[in-house]
Amino acid sequence: MTFARHPRRVVYIAVLLVGVTFLYFRYFASGNRILYGSRVHAKGSYLITSGDTAAGHLPDRSNKDSGPDQTHSENETVVLVWKDETWKRVEHFCSRDDKFDRTIFHSPAGNVSMYIHDVKNDMYVSNELKKHGTWETPNFKVFFDHLTSDPEIGLIDLGGQLGSYALTAAKLGRQVVSIDPLEQNILRFCKSVQENNFQDKITIFYSAVSDSRRKVSFTGPNNHIAAVKVQEIDSKSNLAGSYSKFMSQTVLLDDLLPYIHFKKAVIKIDVESHEYQALRGGSKLFATIDVRAIMMEWVNVKMTGFAPALIEMLRGYGFKPYTVYISDNNRIPRANSLNPAVYMGWPFDVQFLKM
Repeated sequence: MTFARHPRRVVYIAVLLVGVTFLYFRYFASGNRILYGSRVHAKGSYLITSGDTAAGHLPDRSNKDSGPDQTHSENETVVLVWKDETWKRVEHFCSRDDKFDRTIFHSPAGNVSMYIHDVKNDMYVSNELKKHGTWETPNFKVFFDHLTSDPEIGLIDLGGQLGSYALTAAKLGRQVVSIDPLEQNILRFCKSVQENNFQDKITIFYSAVSDSRRKVSFTGPNNHIAAVKVQEIDSKSNLAGSYSKFMSQTVLLDDLLPYIHFKKAVIKIDVESHEYQALRGGSKLFATIDVRAIMMEWVNVKMTGFAPALIEMLRGYGFKPYTVYISDNNRIPRANSLNPAVYMGWPFDVQFLKM
């Protein structure tokens, strides 16, 4: 049997091939519209789009007269992912109808609505927020003092989690860029941004920040989502947790620079032992933005082996280490200088201030 003897079959096969080719290019090969995320939700899937949301083409939010991005709803929080060597906007990410626990966060800038995790998955942060409406109160006093020291200071939030620092800055009227790689965090943070009408203040990056662009995984305890750590994909770490199958694309701190529309900043970084790598990719940012303070947990950093390199790198950028409190016992906010030679004895939280 040959195709020449069956012309109808030839036509049928040709039409079928054309249809399959069309579907392939329409839904799989297109860089402008691909499914993002592992589930389809009641309100439809959320999509990555390109075009006017490539780096540098979002509205300048530091200027209220610049107007909203005309191609998107001005009521939709901007969420960006890194794809094809640029940032792409995730459409409808914040439009899901998930039911999350909600509380009122008593920030030093005023009360804000905040969506949190089930406390069985977040035994510290969400539990504290749900019970008392507060988190890291002495830290927030120092953080708030930094913000209010200059009306032009914005926030660069590395490891934004549920957004307590970002929401505080936005409540004060400041511009914020926040990055976090966990969908569970971003979904709740996104809803908090919209509920408080902070869409014009906060830009969210759904990614992880490091010293190179690569794929990483995560690991951490099931009941403490705030303690989830970056884990290299080829790592043989035996840390317990349910995140090892989840992967994320890392970006450089410098990749955030086109979206930072303020010239002065405070950096809050909480990336669970990955602080050195995260800040190492920010040479252009530190040369461009007048970063006044960097606040971080030191308890994990000092155990990584990168602590001396981190101290030296920040010294090169003009920073000197200080305490956040007089002591961890009385928790009174005040900055005392720290000796780099004895970094293993530094307190739980530290800050690096411009000299």
